Amino acid sequence: MEATPRCGSIAGHVYGASGLPVAGADVGARSERDEPHFAFSDIGGAYRLADLPEGEYAVRVFPPPGYVVPIPLAAAVIAGVETRLDVRLGANVGATGPPGPAGPTGPPGPPGNTGPAGAAGTTGPRGLTGPTGPTGQPGQSDQGGYTGSGQTGVSRGYTGPTCPDGDGLEDLFRTLDSSDLSIEAPVSERQAVEAIDLFSVVNVYLGGVSTRKVGDVDKMDVLGMLTLFYGLMDKTLTPKIVIHTPDLWPELQDELKSLRDDLEILGSDVVFLAQEARRQFNLGFNHDVTGNVDFPTLFQRLVDIAVDPLLTLDLAAEEASTFSDKDRLAAAFDLLSELKSVIQKLVRTLSLNGTVATEQINRQWACYENRALAVLRKVADARISDDLDELRILTVIADLTGKDFTNDVSPYIALARDGSVILKLAMQAYRDAIPRLDDYGRPELLKLFQSGTPDTYLTERFRNRAIIIKKYPLRNWGAA
Repeated sequence: MEATPRCGSIAGHVYGASGLPVAGADVGARSERDEPHFAFSDIGGAYRLADLPEGEYAVRVFPPPGYVVPIPLAAAVIAGVETRLDVRLGANVGATGPPGPAGPTGPPGPPGNTGPAGAAGTTGPRGLTGPTGPTGQPGQSDQGGYTGSGQTGVSRGYTGPTCPDGDGLEDLFRTLDSSDLSIEAPVSERQAVEAIDLFSVVNVYLGGVSTRKVGDVDKMDVLGMLTLFYGLMDKTLTPKIVIHTPDLWPELQDELKSLRDDLEILGSDVVFLAQEARRQFNLGFNHDVTGNVDFPTLFQRLVDIAVDPLLTLDLAAEEASTFSDKDRLAAAFDLLSELKSVIQKLVRTLSLNGTVATEQINRQWACYENRALAVLRKVADARISDDLDELRILTVIADLTGKDFTNDVSPYIALARDGSVILKLAMQAYRDAIPRLDDYGRPELLKLFQSGTPDTYLTERFRNRAIIIKKYPLRNWGAA
């Protein structure tokens, strides 16, 4: 086999303005050949972009909400060398200050319209005629009788109320059109975020789970840590992985022993993890709960929209041009409308099925998986091979677990890595759209999906991640 030179890497930390590490920042590097590479900063702010071909890269960081997006940084990658690049983010967005003094009172508005006149009152009954007076006695003055007079009935019509603030119909329409009466009500963001965290955790688990016989007992193994521990200790490691054991074992034995012990503890929760994978995302093979059949359909539709060539257009520029294809432009805006609708439905199902009950298990498994991946990085670096593919973490996982790299490992890792970013971007879009969830006009769609510069458009960021999902699809997802 022809020797392939090893690629280089870019690694460093993401810090906030105070110097504290920032977790969950999306770090992307784009080469001169326009090849995107991505990574996430961990809980300590560390990130690593591995397997980068030699060349010049523009590194851009998309931090969590509350931080200023920095300008792209230039970095050179040399084969076999790790380029160090720390990123310092701008200051957090400050809290809202106290309200300022009230401005002067404006002039009084015009009087409102008079309400409709009330109905006329009914006429009262006619009065009775009084009795005739007695006849006067002779020699006396006549005293005529009195005539009784009936009282006229009095019944006033009811005058309708006036609208104190102007035209009643216009005011009603404004109220109906306000965010208070939006059909698409806000969701529980906390539950949706927990669901997104779980999505990463369970996909790493599903992509790296296997069994390892320890004595006479079959033990659950995750990311090959048991296989590494016992294989390095007794020198029975799979012949697919050729390493210089005497150098690696002393460095890894304490961490591998700790991971082995932690896996025993975490294993008690694995049934719950498997149930939640099925209940929330219809992933895995646990049939104790009903799977969320809506999630795979919505997620895959979002991916299909994101990779559609129509959304590579700069739609504002196309709309302003007299030479643009108007039918093509209309189709692109139709896609953006559908994208907004799918995002809302996707976030809602995350909110509906997500639960804060997974918060602790998310953190525990994320910690275990991150430590295991750090061990696998050292194994990949120590591997003796001229084949570049064998020096990658994912290939080590496939060889340790006995799984097929393309069909059984890569799809799950792509969902954990790129799929979780897609969900986070969907959550970001949903937050930005909350005041105008029902607005599907072109100006609102452009503001939501194509603000900034073309390389920072939300449509472009969706596309960069969706391409990987399309390249390594999870077979029969949603059909099991």
